[in-house]
Amino acid sequence: MGIGLMEDFKDEAIELIEMCESTFIEYIDSNKEEKEKRYNILYSLIHSLTGSAGLIGLNALQRHMKLLEESLCSYPNGTIIPESICQHFLSGLKVARAIIDGNDIDDTYNYTQLLSNKNINDEITNEKIENNISIKQILEEELPIITYSLEEETDHFINKEFTQLNIYKINDYIIEKDLTNLGEPAIFITTPNALENLEKQLSSKTNFHPIIIINDKPYKGYINWQRSYGIEHLKSLIETTYREKMIKFYFQKSMTLLVYQLSDLEGYLKENNKEIILNTIKEELGSLLRVQNEVFKNE
Repeated sequence: MGIGLMEDFKDEAIELIEMCESTFIEYIDSNKEEKEKRYNILYSLIHSLTGSAGLIGLNALQRHMKLLEESLCSYPNGTIIPESICQHFLSGLKVARAIIDGNDIDDTYNYTQLLSNKNINDEITNEKIENNISIKQILEEELPIITYSLEEETDHFINKEFTQLNIYKINDYIIEKDLTNLGEPAIFITTPNALENLEKQLSSKTNFHPIIIINDKPYKGYINWQRSYGIEHLKSLIETTYREKMIKFYFQKSMTLLVYQLSDLEGYLKENNKEIILNTIKEELGSLLRVQNEVFKNE
């Protein structure tokens, strides 16, 4: 991309961000009718910046603005966005400026604060914060890692060491449906104190995800890590356990599809005198099922 084109885009992007910031500030002090008009302006500005970033090839900015756009859409027009949430949007726009300027982004910035359940008074409490944005983003990661109710110091340490990966922080007040929406395995890093809540929220999917317990001594039934082992040991645990879970996940998914496909094919093969093919498929499928029983017998 030409330097001139990039500079032109940066100037345009900063202008759009400034317009967003001023519109959010105006939104806070507006009446309901004016809020609805400014909401449409905000959506248009954020959507334009998302699309422009994608066309220019600034993937980090596009991804960031897409999250802000989805956050805004979680408040349908006509719903009043609380002032505290508007302030989080303004913080998100500052992050966008940092991306445009090529600066480091504060890794403690939390998209999850942009979503909330709305009660009658539009008050925001920790218990009402949802994590839909994080969950949606986790689903798109190649190696999704979630720290669950860790102490701030430990959580910051892990984020600092895993600079090439997005680490998602989730507290134990997350709404249960979010975790059960994870359709593929994700790495969870937690402590014994938070494990019971995590198991409840994962429900039947507890064994579906690798769970690493940070503890000073081995913790029965789970993978254990302590800081004295070193960060490389944690990285190795994550890579090996995640790979194993993913292999099992795709194997089981393929087996389920094969069983369904066989039931659809069986009638067709019989009608066309292809019993030999049918028997061969059943024999091979039986072998795979025996392998599956062996692989999953301890889960």
